Amino acid sequence: MVFPEGTYYVNEMGPGRVGMARFVLSRFSLPFIPVGIRYSKKRTRTLVRINFGEARYPDPAISPIPFLSTLMKEIEGLSGLR
Repeated sequence: MVFPEGTYYVNEMGPGRVGMARFVLSRFSLPFIPVGIRYSKKRTRTLVRINFGEARYPDPAISPIPFLSTLMKEIEGLSGLR
């Protein structure tokens, strides 16, 4: 599992880090599965909802920048931030 932003942003999406996508693409031929995480407070508890998107297979011949941009938009939607 890789967090493409490199850190956690409260109630918003941070920018995706293309370096991590390049690293993974240069060493592995794996699908990328976008995952959205949504937190909500209910009294003294924090509820966590995890939503999985469809697996995406990158084209290694194409720059990872547009691929990462598409993934980040999907993660944003799966997280309920859009």
